[in-house]
Amino acid sequence: MYKKHLDEEMEIVLAIKRGAINHPELNEPDHHIETGLAHVFFFGERVFKQYKIVNDHNHFIKGVLAPTERRFDFIERDFAINQHFSRGVYKGMYGHDFQETLSLLPYQRTSPHVWVEMERLDFSKNFHEQLLAGTVTFEQLYELGHYLARSVDEGPHDIPEGLNWYDLAMKRLEFLEQFIEWMPEEKKVLLKDAKCVELLRTHLDNHRSAYEAITSEQLVISMDNHDENIFLRDGGPVFIDVVPPMESWWYGVPWVNLANIVVNVETLVSREAAERVERGFLDYYKMSALPEPEYAFTRALSYVISAVHFGSTEGKDEVGQKYIDECLRLKGWL
Repeated sequence: MYKKHLDEEMEIVLAIKRGAINHPELNEPDHHIETGLAHVFFFGERVFKQYKIVNDHNHFIKGVLAPTERRFDFIERDFAINQHFSRGVYKGMYGHDFQETLSLLPYQRTSPHVWVEMERLDFSKNFHEQLLAGTVTFEQLYELGHYLARSVDEGPHDIPEGLNWYDLAMKRLEFLEQFIEWMPEEKKVLLKDAKCVELLRTHLDNHRSAYEAITSEQLVISMDNHDENIFLRDGGPVFIDVVPPMESWWYGVPWVNLANIVVNVETLVSREAAERVERGFLDYYKMSALPEPEYAFTRALSYVISAVHFGSTEGKDEVGQKYIDECLRLKGWL
């Protein structure tokens, strides 16, 4: 079954790249990129994402991208949640038929090959690049924190019963250990010598009873909302690609979403700037302060995740080192 679907996927990708599409507005794509989850094709201002088939039994995203019911559930969830948080950047879902040319069809849940249409965004102007350029205002940072809280509060609340924050956080650490192993050797050694994951795990064990008491009723949708997945536009902040493929990362305490952004802002700009994001978040919930030690843990977790991400990204050595340097100090404040 896998080979059949993988062969079809390769034929479809090659057909799209040579412009064999039966559609009056889609010819040969301007650009094609391949991510861990998808092939992405750019046609002027229109972008189509084709979800990949993953058949590697050892791959951490196999569970949601193998051609099974879980794949269909993930794709529908990914579209619905991203459509909400992106303010409509995600426009529609399609199936497609491929003979000698590819034809777009209405979405069918049972089709393993699915296209999602998106509005084209300028990634050279995403939040990460704006932070590096120093062009983000304190007013925008406050609005970002406020919108983050509101969009999560008004978004999907389909949190399964029986979850608790201790178990979910422990599963995050298991993935984090795997991701650290994939880093360039010199970066991996720094994080392992600093015992970042061990410190996080010790914190969880020290607060186990309190974190186990944070159950489904207190959890929210947890996003992959690091600064490269955020855009600041005239209509307000936009979040894209926010659904991680690891199911254990889909839910968490509200402070996880906040911490993901705060560590980016305080690392690339300043602690004072990060406090504006926090203030917008707090004002939405009419809170005077963020809860400790829960918030300290989520910030530490976000620092290590950012260190792994940017420490493994080509061309981001300087940025990655900033996060790694902060991770080396976790023992002092976690």
